[in-house]
Amino acid sequence: MNRLSGALVAFAVVFACVFLLSKQYVTPHLPKSGDISAAMNDPAFWAANWAGVVLGGVVGLFVAGTVLRRPKRRRA
Repeated sequence: MNRLSGALVAFAVVFACVFLLSKQYVTPHLPKSGDISAAMNDPAFWAANWAGVVLGGVVGLFVAGTVLRRPKRRRA
């Protein structure tokens, strides 16, 4: 269970970082899809940064999979 919780935390942190970096550097170069709402709970905010959702999900899943495949440490 400890490995699963570590993978979930790693996914959340990496997703958030990639999402925010993508919003800053990738989204301005994509075609405009309308006004971006400032509220994160608004679906238009997530639809406007669709590249951040995709990139964050892919990189987050890769990191979570790496955490899950990491060999168990043996304590002395």
